[in-house]
Amino acid sequence: MSDKGIEHWLDRIGRLTTVQLSVEGELQEALWYAHHAGADLPTLARAAERTEEQVAEAIAEVDPAELGDPDEPAVEWLYSRGGAIYA
Repeated sequence: MSDKGIEHWLDRIGRLTTVQLSVEGELQEALWYAHHAGADLPTLARAAERTEEQVAEAIAEVDPAELGDPDEPAVEWLYSRGGAIYA
């Protein structure tokens, strides 16, 4: 494989890693909000396809001071992050 081909794949790996970290951050926020709203760890673990321990760690890593009001309606939270709701 040529060096140009390798550089293409290395660049792609870097971009995918950046996207993955961004998605993980959003997942952590969503888990924190859902937990604050009353969802239990087993339910969150099933929804996130993670173990309860992973979910607990993700929630613990969130700094609530960096988030908005946890009582903000979910619809406003989604739209504030560019999300959409599908019926």
